[in-house]
Amino acid sequence: WGEDHDEFLQEYPNIDLIIAADVVYEDYHLEALLSTVLAVFKSREEDKAPVKFILSYARRHVPLETIIDAFASNGLQSEIVSGDVEPILIISSKED
Repeated sequence: WGEDHDEFLQEYPNIDLIIAADVVYEDYHLEALLSTVLAVFKSREEDKAPVKFILSYARRHVPLETIIDAFASNGLQSEIVSGDVEPILIISSKED
């Protein structure tokens, strides 16, 4: 997360689904995750391909609201789906 976006997206140019579980322990993890997710979403804008990001959230040091707000402030919407123990977020473009 958060590194070598251009190289990664050249190798995998048609990403339409990102799945992550228990990856946000500290604020800097959220920043790295957000930068990668935004790079993928942006890479698909030209061909208007919808992208979904499914995040299985585990309570650590970053509140769920902070994650939702970070994606919202970057133009993405979050839908909370109840998991068995922790919530699952489905993040998508506001147009989807």
